[in-house]
Amino acid sequence: MILLLALLAMSSALAGPALWRPAPHEYSFEGNAVVASDGGGSTADQYLLTTRQYTDFVLSLDITRLKAGGDRLRAIIVWGIDPRAPGNRGSFFIPVNRLAEGETHRVQVVKLGDRVALKMDGAVISRSPSMYGSPLEAAPVGLLHYYNYHFRYDNLQITPLDPKALPQPDSLAATVTPSGVVHLAWDVPEQYQGLVGFSVRRWQGGASDRPPTQEELLSTDETSAGDVTGRTHATYSYAVAATSGRGAGPMSAPVTVRLEPSRPPARVARLKAVRRIDG
Repeated sequence: MILLLALLAMSSALAGPALWRPAPHEYSFEGNAVVASDGGGSTADQYLLTTRQYTDFVLSLDITRLKAGGDRLRAIIVWGIDPRAPGNRGSFFIPVNRLAEGETHRVQVVKLGDRVALKMDGAVISRSPSMYGSPLEAAPVGLLHYYNYHFRYDNLQITPLDPKALPQPDSLAATVTPSGVVHLAWDVPEQYQGLVGFSVRRWQGGASDRPPTQEELLSTDETSAGDVTGRTHATYSYAVAATSGRGAGPMSAPVTVRLEPSRPPARVARLKAVRRIDG
């Protein structure tokens, strides 16, 4: 069976037909859509897997709940799976009990290195997949159903990700509080949010004073950070790089701030005391 998937490289769009491995009869194909049905009863494990192997990827699909044969609903996205020993796999259970019959929701699984996230309608709902046995590093991606199920999947897309080609953080901004704390904030593409860490670098001087190497000021999993170690009457520049367990991406464009002496708090005005009834 052939299903058209949009296979997008990070730097250019690649589109073409992708082959599924031979599918059990519980799966049927309607154009570019896939329908998985328990046939009105209950079944054992039924897999639909790609012929292509993926290491890091974004899998996106629209899932619609149809009437199933029972209420033990199961719809699972799998990766790292050994087709000859499917007990070795990573998986996310789609929370299909949240779906009313006829409802359609956008689901994404994003895997990058040892981090993986499940998103529904754009919001991350889990970063804790169910891991079984010894998942393979490069392996097919696909669907697993058992017990009760009747779902339609539309707009299936797989985007391979390269963990060695991490995105460059952008929109780096810095603000300085009156007490001299530098607050930094930046952005990364949506599919990487929550899946990469960040290395914050700092050097003294302006952007043009950037040394060949900069010591790391701090590391974080958030898209913001604070620096409380700067000295007054000094100029600092900052840059940020995305990191994964397999390396770091390019540094962001730098941002520069000047730390002026902090101002003392203003004089307290309209001070008054009120005696409470209990003294």
